[in-house]
Amino acid sequence: MNQSDFHLEKAPIVEAIIAIDIGPVLSDESMTAVEGAATTLQEDYPQSEPLTQVHVQFGFGPGMSPLPQQSSKQDIGRKYVSSDKRQLVVFRRNGFSFSRLPPYQRWENFRDEAKRIWGVYRAAIGPVPIVRFGLRYINRVNIPVGKPVDDFLKLYAEVPGNPDGSLRTINSSYIRVDSMLTEIPAGYLIIQQATLPPERMDLATLSLDFDISVSPNPNPTEEYVWDTLETARRVKNQLFIDSLTPQFLETFR
Repeated sequence: MNQSDFHLEKAPIVEAIIAIDIGPVLSDESMTAVEGAATTLQEDYPQSEPLTQVHVQFGFGPGMSPLPQQSSKQDIGRKYVSSDKRQLVVFRRNGFSFSRLPPYQRWENFRDEAKRIWGVYRAAIGPVPIVRFGLRYINRVNIPVGKPVDDFLKLYAEVPGNPDGSLRTINSSYIRVDSMLTEIPAGYLIIQQATLPPERMDLATLSLDFDISVSPNPNPTEEYVWDTLETARRVKNQLFIDSLTPQFLETFR
């Protein structure tokens, strides 16, 4: 399929994410600079909250009384939420992420906003090396209960039928496939499919999760990162197309 104009008006995307990780982690001074830079986003992302990480330590051994549990919290960044609550920005000590929630618009809107916000973060932290970046799309699809799954999906868990030849009901399933990508140097792919709580009693709800990450050579250029994300988007599109039957794909147009 030609992807030059591939777009689904009813795309089943529940979250699209662009993430860029940096190293080493930012200092308190750098994080203060990041939070200061984030004020330029306040009109579009008026809500914010801190992100913390909890560390819990405890110990025990043969013949020993358990040591008292100790816990500590660490500030790892801040999350910013758009007025309509459909876009999320996370500025972390070790990177940045941008998420779009439903309704998904177009790749160009998503990419350009991520690039704009990354520019704010990057201007605040200076030339810190990029150590990893990626693209993730989480989809949710519904198929009628009692119908053969292969009428809708090409990626699914399959079990032998009942002795009478009828379909065996699968109450829950989880599939994970990890693979290197030939299309992207140092690219890595994780595909996950899992059953979700049904939206209606007559429907089976499934997630289709495509996660592409790249661990590039040291000090990749900005141009390389965004060009590679374009390639990752094309790979993701083809994976999605190939995971659905043509008839089911048409229902999202």
